Amino acid sequence: FVLNMTTQCPEAAGNYRQLCEHYSRGCSLVSPCCGKVYPCRFCHNDNEPTHEFNRFAVSEVVCRNCKTRQPTVECCLNCGIKFGQYFCPICRLYDDADKEQFHCEKCGLCRVGGKSNYFHCNKCGLCLPISMEAKHTCRAEASKANCPICMEDIHTSRHPAHIPLCGHLLHMHCFKSLQEARLHLCSFPPASTFVLPSSPHPCLICISHWNFYYCYLKWIAVIGEGGGWDWY
Repeated sequence: FVLNMTTQCPEAAGNYRQLCEHYSRGCSLVSPCCGKVYPCRFCHNDNEPTHEFNRFAVSEVVCRNCKTRQPTVECCLNCGIKFGQYFCPICRLYDDADKEQFHCEKCGLCRVGGKSNYFHCNKCGLCLPISMEAKHTCRAEASKANCPICMEDIHTSRHPAHIPLCGHLLHMHCFKSLQEARLHLCSFPPASTFVLPSSPHPCLICISHWNFYYCYLKWIAVIGEGGGWDWY
């Protein structure tokens, strides 16, 4: 490749940088799994249901301005445009938007929100807001569990997580959906009820254990009274 030190090209400000809803950037990624070129890993996963995109294995990108295929570098080796205002050579992340991104070595991936605003909890296995450092409930590798609402991954998600006092995690947008539906679930409900509109700390993981236990006891009681099969 011929390195052109020009920092701007005639089309460098064009709409080609926004080829998908996920990121604005100056290059597309060559999938290490199938060899296809996609705007980002999410676009790949949406269109390739048989396999997942491994961001860390990406070794090539294609410049959207001059179409040059090249290694994962910060600026195009041919036309010189910058592929992203933020670039992480480990995660192969390019992004034009300023989200105060930072790479956490212990998480093994990039986070947003400013490094100075977070600390990494070694037991929970994720970065948490500084305000929670002395008062959160530690749960071993809490972020490795899927969100109990959408059942999607939390640790590598682009969406922020809501952290109840019990320490179980769920996506913030899933938590807000519960609020909008007026479903406020308490971590430790009384035996007679499981939906408490006044509870400020919803957790479906805690509630599921209590709910199952309660249903089991009620089922046993019905069987004992000769009432046959029934569920509450």
